[in-house]
Amino acid sequence: MQGGTRFVLADGSAAAPAGVEGFGRCLLQAASSLFGLGYGAVGLLNSDSPTLPTSLLGDAVRLLLAPRDIVVLGPSADGGYYLLGTKTLYPELFCMIDWSTARVASQTRLRAREIGLRLVDLDSWYDIDDPASLRRLITDLDGDGFEASPVGYAAPATAAWLRRHEVERRFGVRDLTCAGADTMPLRRKA
Repeated sequence: MQGGTRFVLADGSAAAPAGVEGFGRCLLQAASSLFGLGYGAVGLLNSDSPTLPTSLLGDAVRLLLAPRDIVVLGPSADGGYYLLGTKTLYPELFCMIDWSTARVASQTRLRAREIGLRLVDLDSWYDIDDPASLRRLITDLDGDGFEASPVGYAAPATAAWLRRHEVERRFGVRDLTCAGADTMPLRRKA
């Protein structure tokens, strides 16, 4: 198969083994569809880590290109994961997982151990699913985080959307309540 990426339906409607429930059915369906298209490795990536460093994606690709069969896990700071990569479909990785909890990454590691797979953890990163992580994102994109130490992707489209919708003004960086009137606006990058 030639290089490139494809999008596939992952609504959880496909049949799944017992114990694969909820979001796990969607992830398994996506991985199964991509392997079915002939891809030699699949990386399932979240959509709520806009500042994820591209170097972490490069690390995942390098690990998946190595000859050994491994699972690559990009753990999120909240206990989930931003990336799960494999070279073979393992439905067990999606079985008996308490989705949307702080136990997702640890349970995924446990599933990999139970079936004898080598799992490699990438560096942890954050995703955006609560007020504290939204505050971090706004701070990072405002320049307070990235200009001092450029560790993440600048996410220009996300930064523009946050500005356009006045998220910082509406929620406030300090407390992310609707009353946040004394906050500094998200500055435009030059």
